[in-house]
Amino acid sequence: MICLLAALTSCHKDDDVKTPQGRTVLVYMSAENTLNDFSDVNIKQMIEGSKTLDSRNHLIVFVDKATTSEMPYIAEIANGELKKVKEYSEDFYASDPNEMREIIKWTATNYPAEDYGLVLWGHASGWIIEDSVSTSPYLAGPKKAFGVDNGKNNPGSDIGKWLNIPSMAQCIAESGIKFKYIFADVCCFQCVENVYELRNATDWLIGSPAEIPGYGAPYNAILPYLFSTSPDFYKGIIDEYEKYYNPSYSVPLAATKTSEAASLAQAANQIWGKMPMNDISADGCIYYFAKYYIAGKGNDSNKIFYDAYDIVRANTDAATAEAWSGALDRMIAYSSYDTSKEWMTASHVTFSDFTLSADRMKCLSMFVPLTIYNNGNGQYNEMIKSMAWYYASGLCNYMN
Repeated sequence: MICLLAALTSCHKDDDVKTPQGRTVLVYMSAENTLNDFSDVNIKQMIEGSKTLDSRNHLIVFVDKATTSEMPYIAEIANGELKKVKEYSEDFYASDPNEMREIIKWTATNYPAEDYGLVLWGHASGWIIEDSVSTSPYLAGPKKAFGVDNGKNNPGSDIGKWLNIPSMAQCIAESGIKFKYIFADVCCFQCVENVYELRNATDWLIGSPAEIPGYGAPYNAILPYLFSTSPDFYKGIIDEYEKYYNPSYSVPLAATKTSEAASLAQAANQIWGKMPMNDISADGCIYYFAKYYIAGKGNDSNKIFYDAYDIVRANTDAATAEAWSGALDRMIAYSSYDTSKEWMTASHVTFSDFTLSADRMKCLSMFVPLTIYNNGNGQYNEMIKSMAWYYASGLCNYMN
């Protein structure tokens, strides 16, 4: 009888263990900022799109909104319904890497899957990093890579704490999960610095090097592709995104293979020595952003996030540019942009500064050290030294 009871007890415990199946996608919504109102629209789109989901797959949404009537929560969206599965008793900074790590771990524990996807939702500013502390408070404007949580539940404020990319990479590593993809539905995230920094956190990085519209992705349309097992699933995400905003705007988007990040860094080692590092010309080159508001220092109007190919093309010989183009193409599996249209911008780009051309545009940005950065409020030539790409690409050997 004792042996029988032991056997039955053992079987009962096994029944409680969840078997990994399908894909779990975590949408990380950092909406305690000026994007608060857009979050409701996107959640409604997810609810609509969830009607087509297979029961083996799970769409999990962490939501931190700018409101005192609702604390942060985690919900599962399925069959056209949103069900809260974890509600927090008090507010916290969604931009805290410790919180992100625990939310990823909780999601994987409660919704184990064969693979995982992560959607980043919020504000972003590429790789920009002002210091090594991932959640230090700021006085003004967009910087520090991802999120911004104002900590005041104020839907009209982007003054708060941000999460830098090295800290993001570390917290994902500590979670024990490597994502199939990270879809960055945020501004300016698709840059070689982020691809390299997140190379051990995800197989794919999907996003834009430029600003994106406030409403972001059409989630009802892209949801099937977020769960697709097709080798080129990213094409559906990018194509549906582009289709949604045409014919008014186009959105530069690319899907990059992080497995090629180390090879690209090796290729970059070859190009720095062939560029006039003390006199790089950016005139007429395609750039994706300008006019940052630096913490406590006011506005910096210098252009940043130059196209990773165009800036090299303009400063090297044809053979070097061609070799670099090939290296980029091995990492960029797919990109899309209609050069007959502009992308949506909040006056951060002057399109008359350059010519939009498909043969000059990779939909991926890369930092290059410009002398003007030494004089601007944004000390980009110093900031870049906090990124792993600075060392891996050999850029450290060519900058003072």
